Amino acid sequence: MRGTEVLAEPARAGYDLVPLVAALLFLVSVFALVLWLRRRRERVVTRSVQTGTGVVLRAGGTSRSSKQASAGRRSPPSQQRFRLSSAKLGNPVRGLAFGPSRRRPTEPALTSAVLIHGPWFHTVYHGYGGSGAARVVIRAATVRGVAHAFDGTPGQDACGITWNQQRQSLIAAVADGLGSKPDSGDVAHQAVAGVLREGQRLAAGKDFAAVLEPAAGQVRRFVEKNQVSGATTLVLSEIRPTAEGAEVTVSGVGDSEAWFLHDGAWTVLHHERRSDGENVTRHLPSQAQGRARRIRVPHGSVVVLASDGFAGALGMDGSPLGRELAARWRQPPPPVEFLAQVNFEDEFFTDDRTAVAVWIR
Repeated sequence: MRGTEVLAEPARAGYDLVPLVAALLFLVSVFALVLWLRRRRERVVTRSVQTGTGVVLRAGGTSRSSKQASAGRRSPPSQQRFRLSSAKLGNPVRGLAFGPSRRRPTEPALTSAVLIHGPWFHTVYHGYGGSGAARVVIRAATVRGVAHAFDGTPGQDACGITWNQQRQSLIAAVADGLGSKPDSGDVAHQAVAGVLREGQRLAAGKDFAAVLEPAAGQVRRFVEKNQVSGATTLVLSEIRPTAEGAEVTVSGVGDSEAWFLHDGAWTVLHHERRSDGENVTRHLPSQAQGRARRIRVPHGSVVVLASDGFAGALGMDGSPLGRELAARWRQPPPPVEFLAQVNFEDEFFTDDRTAVAVWIR
């Protein structure tokens, strides 16, 4: 009897595995079904369309060419003269229109340092600094140049702004990395970061020129510590609102520039252009001696700091860009319009473009 009982034990254990295997097979089947249903729902539909034909994306993951959509039904309301109709979309949207804004945008206060460095994209900032009558309105944008975009390389510009509460002044900076060195974008970023840090903690009564040397030292240490191949130009400014307008101090190293606009006329504050047209400029970290200038500008002026991709077009004799902006910048434009203006189209100016514009109110 004992022998028979011992031999029967393995047989019973084998029969106990059948329900377990069946359960596992059922779970695998359910999992496979869920995956199949999800892939079917998210399937990619590939369709060839003629060059120049628009594609309209609709809810539900389907798409139709613009020719097919117009043949089957009217175009979506958003395509009808850039206007959304409340009759089509219901009560939540009434009279929403796309196009140049006629209203001044609501400006947020500049409460902390803003550093813009977009190696792979365009970006824009808007806001105000100061309080009461002593207020300045700010626009800042950086645009990756066409040349970098087609080469598949990152943009190398950076810019930044901050408000120094002790001095009641705006600190702004623009840096343009040298395209001949691959790490120049990172160096430009460090240069602007150094200016913002030093500008924020600059005590009242100190000379603004004291900002440049420690900022240049940060760039030099970054290059040496990380063994990077990079260099950058730098233009920086302090704008202090006054009862008459603003006191503006500008310093710079290299061919990034500073200008101000008043009564439709542009006046240069800082530039280091070469008369022979050579694309050679002073730069950090090899040169750190700035060329400073201080000037008082009246209310209604616009102070502009820019990399040479933008300032080069602005400073041309009879500049079309200068004439156009003199007409458009009587008031601060909406942020997206400002970005579009910095990103003007021109076959000659294909470098990165960065501009900080400050309206003295």
